[in-house]
Amino acid sequence: MYKNVDPQKLHRKHPNNFLLSDDIEVVFSNSKGFYAQVKPVIHMGCALTVKTPPYLTTNIRNSEKVKVMIHSLKNGEQSEALDFKYHQEGESE
Repeated sequence: MYKNVDPQKLHRKHPNNFLLSDDIEVVFSNSKGFYAQVKPVIHMGCALTVKTPPYLTTNIRNSEKVKVMIHSLKNGEQSEALDFKYHQEGESE
């Protein structure tokens, strides 16, 4: 996905070499009804930064696995879904 794409043409410039995307969003979802869309900030055309959206509940007893993917608003394409885990506050893997 996004082969041969010039990031400078897809995004508008922001100070400090960051690009703001008008074309893509990062989607978090799972089969338990969780769905969140986040606008990423793109650093130097090669790295995405997103603020992780809150999960359905803050009372997470076990880690909750969701899928995360990049979605193009312009043409509907999306990246391969990757696993992402929400953990109870203070817990880590």
